[in-house]
Amino acid sequence: MLALFASQRKLNEVAVFFENREIVMTSRIRTISLLLVAVTLAACSGPNPLQDAAVPISEVSGFWGGIWHGLILPVSFLGSLLTDYITIYAVQNTGGWYDFGFMIGVSILAAIMYSRTD
Repeated sequence: MLALFASQRKLNEVAVFFENREIVMTSRIRTISLLLVAVTLAACSGPNPLQDAAVPISEVSGFWGGIWHGLILPVSFLGSLLTDYITIYAVQNTGGWYDFGFMIGVSILAAIMYSRTD
């Protein structure tokens, strides 16, 4: 009888341990999630200082430039980590059409990468 009581008590201790562990894991996940959100928001860029700068129209990136920049995004990203002269997004662009081309380029790149995993 005493052995049965001891084993029941041991089971209760194990159950409490795992409940406490789940609480700790949940709070860790919540803390890590909040930290990631804070870092992501802190990484958001501010206003573009070159937005209204005078640039010849021949140097402004348009739709086709957006597609190209979307396709070379991984290489540009690595280069932007190494130097300040490489960016992943053209500062001087035509606006919506450049953005649309950039998203098409990124989508094509993602489709190529996804097709290689199958």
